[in-house]
Amino acid sequence: MTKRLLLFACLLMAIAAQAQTVGLPNFYHNSPTQEQTPQPLVRSNELKQHYAGKATAGPSMRWYNYGDYYDTLLGSINTRLYAFMIWNDTMSMITYNTGPAHNTKVSLGTTLDFTYAPYNDPTIYPGLIAVTASTPYIVDSLDIWGAYNTNPSKASVVDTLILAVTSGNGTSSADVFIRGTVNPAVLPNYGVSSGDTLWYANLHYDSVKNTQGVSTTTYTFKYVLNSSNRYDTVLGGLWNKQIALPTALNVPAGNMVGVTISFKSGDASFTPHDSVFHSGVAQYNVFRPLLIYKAGSSGAAQWPPYTRDNYNNGVFKQLPSYANGWGGNYVPMYFWSSGSNASVLQHAYLGVHVNCATCTVPNAVNNAANAIAEHTAYPNPAHNKLNLSFTLKQPGTATAYLMDITGKTVAQQLSGNAKVHNLAFNTTALKNGIYTYYIVADNGTFVSGKVTIAN
Repeated sequence: MTKRLLLFACLLMAIAAQAQTVGLPNFYHNSPTQEQTPQPLVRSNELKQHYAGKATAGPSMRWYNYGDYYDTLLGSINTRLYAFMIWNDTMSMITYNTGPAHNTKVSLGTTLDFTYAPYNDPTIYPGLIAVTASTPYIVDSLDIWGAYNTNPSKASVVDTLILAVTSGNGTSSADVFIRGTVNPAVLPNYGVSSGDTLWYANLHYDSVKNTQGVSTTTYTFKYVLNSSNRYDTVLGGLWNKQIALPTALNVPAGNMVGVTISFKSGDASFTPHDSVFHSGVAQYNVFRPLLIYKAGSSGAAQWPPYTRDNYNNGVFKQLPSYANGWGGNYVPMYFWSSGSNASVLQHAYLGVHVNCATCTVPNAVNNAANAIAEHTAYPNPAHNKLNLSFTLKQPGTATAYLMDITGKTVAQQLSGNAKVHNLAFNTTALKNGIYTYYIVADNGTFVSGKVTIAN
């Protein structure tokens, strides 16, 4: 059981009884295809490489980005990026897969639990500090990613991002709170057994400010988008900016963080019921925050993985706010679906900069090496067959992944429960070249290496 689960064990049991009878209702799209088409902006592994350059900022600070972690799940999932359309009201028209329709999504955000174990795994983030349930910390900056589409003929228009940051300990009255659902229409999508509870973190919605929070502990500020920063683009034309909070947010120990992004158009010429894009060209300036989602080989969305101790969650606000029963709250990603199809509305790709003077750097030797004692791959180069042999410190299972140079998983195997393991991969169908293998123990630690396929 993780520290976060221990911290909230009593709380979860208390909420469980309430969720059995009250709970929050499920939400479905009106049409299985009424969803904005994902944009082929840039491959997520390229974006990850860009983000990794600013992972270490000092001995007592670091960037956290769940989207970045999501893209490091060892090739076990395929991820895609998506520019999410938001507008400050429901008066704009958007071209969906099924044709033009009023935009109904006005804000999005994320809940972040920095004590989540993989964040603090030194084999994934070597040399970086770890926030624990007993350490307070400070949030001082945000790393915002998106697509800022502008109309060249309206260079003088000034738009605004409304950013909000808050913290909460998961209790029902907190700004970041934990809820649960036993809805049978939701549970199977995430591998939760009937009669069990799917737990998630969520945020309150302020309909007046069109942002999160209902208490004075929510810190809301505006970031102006004008000619001085609208061209702050990186890979593939993505807009990216590290934005310092005007006043740093002090977060008590054991608290999670919630961040939301809303957009306010400054274009006085906007006509209600007009489309913000005409023939794919921006008619009005619009900011589209970046999402990352689980996808199949074709790019179609799949259900995101769920573990009950992971409160890192994407949240979205749709209006009319009371039409679906989520009026005073954002809609968590677990409740977005189109019949039996998963949605691309999953995780926001944004970073949070944390400063923690009392946090320490975990010891990688005591963490990873204790799980996987030794490993070898042979023959190398491999001709038609590759063998992976490894020994665990204690009997257990492990999964081996083989990935090509682009980061795509080309083969994987789950081992049996044992201490000594030998797995064989048939490589006859693989192209010649350099591949990376990962051996992931059942506690999440892993080792990796390079092999050459020369059939």
